[in-house]
Amino acid sequence: MTAPSLLPSAAAAARLGVKRATLYAYVSRGLLRAHRLPGRRGSWFDPVQLDALGTHARDFGERRPDLRITSRLTLVERGQYWYRGRAPATLATAWPFEQVAEFLWNGASTGVHPAWAADASAVGDARRVLRAVPAGASATDVLRIAVAVLGVADPLRFDLRPSGAIATARRLTASALASVSGRARGPAAAHVAAWIGARREAATIAAIDDVLVLMADHELAASTVAVRVAASFGADPYAAVAAGLGAMSGRRHGAASRQIEVALASMSRRTTAARAAAALLTGETATPGFGHPLYPAGDPRVPPILALAQRLGPVRHAEALGAVLRAQAASLPNVDFALAAFTHALGLAPGAGEALFTAARLAGWLAHALEEYTERTDMRLRAVYTGERPE
Repeated sequence: MTAPSLLPSAAAAARLGVKRATLYAYVSRGLLRAHRLPGRRGSWFDPVQLDALGTHARDFGERRPDLRITSRLTLVERGQYWYRGRAPATLATAWPFEQVAEFLWNGASTGVHPAWAADASAVGDARRVLRAVPAGASATDVLRIAVAVLGVADPLRFDLRPSGAIATARRLTASALASVSGRARGPAAAHVAAWIGARREAATIAAIDDVLVLMADHELAASTVAVRVAASFGADPYAAVAAGLGAMSGRRHGAASRQIEVALASMSRRTTAARAAAALLTGETATPGFGHPLYPAGDPRVPPILALAQRLGPVRHAEALGAVLRAQAASLPNVDFALAAFTHALGLAPGAGEALFTAARLAGWLAHALEEYTERTDMRLRAVYTGERPE
């Protein structure tokens, strides 16, 4: 157990929601192991063991589903997150999205990798199908249709060997972004800019690239679990991504930023922050764009994305709306709020945040699928039956 992965006693007690005396009572009863670190004072604790103890300590009827999968990809801990041990905010300043995707897929950090090439014939097929999609379709719907067409057209999609699957990941991502952007060539960020209707200026494309990097993966989000379940049973990369897109379309996941975008758009039409906030505070137990179960002290993706928004355009509406919602929700903004602020600063229509989120997550989903192909997880879950018992 390495020092960075252990928590001091105060943080361990907070994680369990108990006093320090109770924490040490668990140690004395053999329920928890306290570690000593050279040169460090006090006791240190394994967060995985803490979480396991917390699950068993809660009343059975109040337990939340607890699925744990071994992974080398993304660590979420101590209020931060890392891709293979590296901070995404640092990677965003040094590497383009394509290089970060390759890093997630195979751990390569040299920047030397085959160029991503879209399948021109399959892209043509996908664009013809997308022309029949009704106006107003969500970004997730559009990408899901494109991925389905591209998968049918790819005869190599069933090659799940490491080299074959990575080649498919490159082809899938390049072809999917080309299908929705209408562009023939260019980096991923330029394709995404064209898709969401952003300005083709260098500063805008660079900022979009940074957002793609920051959003590329986030451990076991709901859509990623869907991808891993599909991949664990041998679904090809296109089918695995399609599973992720299904989960992503939910309003509590990829589509969550749209509600904030709509509120910000109404403020552009002279609606007050209070009235815009009121529309977000009805009919939901949680305020859209606020709070995150993994980050009670604040989502680490918010500051860098808000900084990008401030660099590109006015964010006064987002600041005013955020102030009202913070007062009402008593929690901090999450990445959905930051994405809405970013797209609003660019003057984009509602739905652009979902497109950014979904395009970025292609990298993470494919990384998790690749991991499943080489180290399959047993995904046969069991239900806790609460219905009538047979006689």
